[in-house]
Amino acid sequence: MSSPSAERPLGAAISKRAQLAVAGQADRGIPTREESAPDRTLIESLRHHLLAGETHYPERPGMSVLRKRIGERLPAIGYAPRATDEVLVTTSEGESLLVTLLGLKMVPGGFLKAQRGGRHQLLLDWLGVHSGPDIRTDTPASFACYQEAGSLLGPGSMSSEAESTPMIDAIGDLLFSEQYSSNLPPEALNEHPNAIVIGNLAGLPGLDRFSLGFVTADAETLQEITKWKQASSICSPAPSQRAALWALGVRP
Repeated sequence: MSSPSAERPLGAAISKRAQLAVAGQADRGIPTREESAPDRTLIESLRHHLLAGETHYPERPGMSVLRKRIGERLPAIGYAPRATDEVLVTTSEGESLLVTLLGLKMVPGGFLKAQRGGRHQLLLDWLGVHSGPDIRTDTPASFACYQEAGSLLGPGSMSSEAESTPMIDAIGDLLFSEQYSSNLPPEALNEHPNAIVIGNLAGLPGLDRFSLGFVTADAETLQEITKWKQASSICSPAPSQRAALWALGVRP
């Protein structure tokens, strides 16, 4: 066991790192706001868990309490609920899309029926995944449909696709946002209630200071997606997940 004299410098260092992680945004060119000062009790909670031995690495798919909350929230925006084993926590919506495309064997040479010019277009081009609103006449390696909140293909645009065709909905920060209805019409969501849903948790208060995303899908599909997440980064950082739980009112 560490001596008190050794623990104090360690505790001070961890506390300082936690404060910098939450409050030191200006050094990275991220604007700060006076009214959104970091919650000191959150910092102390993160410090407590770190000193208690928690490392960067929680449960690999994500903390079960957080995955459960994400899955239970989906009906609020028109999707079917997902069980804990149908939710994967990532570091961003971009990573969510990356591992989803890899899990669906879309990389390289796959084709997404989607509007071009979306917020992840550069990622699609870099991965060698072709995209466009019209179905290609040749046979791609694999095929899926994709839409982003705010740039949907339009009501009924996916209705002609076979039920077996994967549908990916990228909803950004809308899962925990109170303003989702003005960005994504409920009827568009309800058209594909069982879609693979990807997004981020920035809609939670204070989570703009951290970076977390998610993927929800049926367990079999998610298992293939999770393999790529764990191969690339093992898991999403424990302190960020703890901050998300804090924003949700969970005090583990």
